[in-house]
Amino acid sequence: MIAMTLDKIAVFYADQKKFVEARDAMLRSVAIRAHFHAMGISQQATTAFSENKLPEVRAFYQRGLIVLGEPNPVTVVV
Repeated sequence: MIAMTLDKIAVFYADQKKFVEARDAMLRSVAIRAHFHAMGISQQATTAFSENKLPEVRAFYQRGLIVLGEPNPVTVVV
């Protein structure tokens, strides 16, 4: 819900020609979605680990890290 709200805020800012604020809201929205997508992938890795499917575990974690990428506003501490 927060990501969707940020999307709407970005549109609102863009309509008012406040492009820096619009970009910031959109980046935050994308970062939130990436964070939760990566968490889902991590849960898949945990399931694979419990089933002793180690090659799949590694693949899931690598995929999760790619999703987060860098820099990522969720993981960057200012």
